[in-house]
Amino acid sequence: MIAVLAAVFGALSVFVGVGALTGQLSYNQRKLAARTVTLSRPGADDRQRSLAGTGLLKEDAVAGSERVSAILRRYSWVASRAALLERAALPLKVSEYILALVVTFAGLAALVTLTSGILVFGLIFGTVGVVGVELWVRSRARRRLELFNKQLPIALQVMATSLRSGFGIMEAVQTVSREMDDPLAGEFGLIIDQARVGGSFEAGVSAMVSRVNSSDLRIVARALEIHRKVGGDLASILDSVAGTMREREELRGHITALTAQQRLGGMIVGLLPAWVVGFFMVVNPEFISPLWEEPLGRIFLAAGGLMELTAFVTMRRIMTIEV
Repeated sequence: MIAVLAAVFGALSVFVGVGALTGQLSYNQRKLAARTVTLSRPGADDRQRSLAGTGLLKEDAVAGSERVSAILRRYSWVASRAALLERAALPLKVSEYILALVVTFAGLAALVTLTSGILVFGLIFGTVGVVGVELWVRSRARRRLELFNKQLPIALQVMATSLRSGFGIMEAVQTVSREMDDPLAGEFGLIIDQARVGGSFEAGVSAMVSRVNSSDLRIVARALEIHRKVGGDLASILDSVAGTMREREELRGHITALTAQQRLGGMIVGLLPAWVVGFFMVVNPEFISPLWEEPLGRIFLAAGGLMELTAFVTMRRIMTIEV
């Protein structure tokens, strides 16, 4: 019964906390409407339109409250966390994400502690829950980036075909945003939206490079920049860049196939200690209980967890081969 009440209290904490941090929604909508009026006002000069256009499509990704946003922006990691949430396509502000992590830790720690009666177990499971959420967000962002990189060569071919048909660069980008699927269609659509509110094509491409953080997209941006400065056949340039990307993707596939056995072996070896501990907890709990009941056992447990984490990070770095 106590465990159920703790879970209900955790759920209510999430609801109340998120509601408190997102209570500025109507205020943000009023600011958005004000910037839209500035853009449509006949007497607005170019500088006003430019300033309004740069902020029209960009909502504060840190917090719904300006006071909370000002506090969080003092820390350098907040900007990278906001970028990660954007790359993962999660509709969360940094404040909401932090709240979710805190509630996850507190809820799991309280639930496991009340169920097992061991505080160390509760802290361990709470930490594991926080790490699991973080790994899930990073995995989501990585999968979205991989999908974007796979779509990019096809998008470049579509743009090259549109340019050969007599369309301009903006019409080619609009064709890609209309014909392709997300996430690439959404990113290219933002370039069109920014151009409609007074932004330049170069600024839109630069913002997309910063959002997506793709090395392949940087190659495209550099090719477009070179073409803008020196001219030339842009369709042929895009075809050449698309061919280079296909070769890199093929090489990545070969590397993934060749290292599959090593990655699987590393995963099995890394999970083996956790499996052994879980096995003894079910079969003979008294045999394994000194690890968290005795001071020396806690030291061994902490040292083992630290070495396990170090081995995981080291093997991951060894298996990561840049192409």
